[in-house]
Amino acid sequence: MDTIEAAIIIAACCACIVLGIVYRKAGMLIKITLDRIGISFIIILGLYSWAKGYGYGVFTAVGAFIGSIIGSVFSDMLACPECGRRYGLRIWFRNSCPHCGARLK
Repeated sequence: MDTIEAAIIIAACCACIVLGIVYRKAGMLIKITLDRIGISFIIILGLYSWAKGYGYGVFTAVGAFIGSIIGSVFSDMLACPECGRRYGLRIWFRNSCPHCGARLK
């Protein structure tokens, strides 16, 4: 692996962390959209690392993916303002609360 690929992988992981911190003040629709982009980017990063044979890139991507799942399932920040229940993983595929049907704002 050359230095440029290593720098891209490290920068991508850092960008995901920074976005996760910054987006806490945004609206819920923006939060979910950024989560979707981040998850897609993590999957692409993991597949690229796997194809190139970079074990630590795959390990980092899998860890970030598991962290995203845990964050989506257990985060009170991703809860519906109408019914108060957590969105869970289903929010990645829709723009409304899976429990009460309230639209994201």
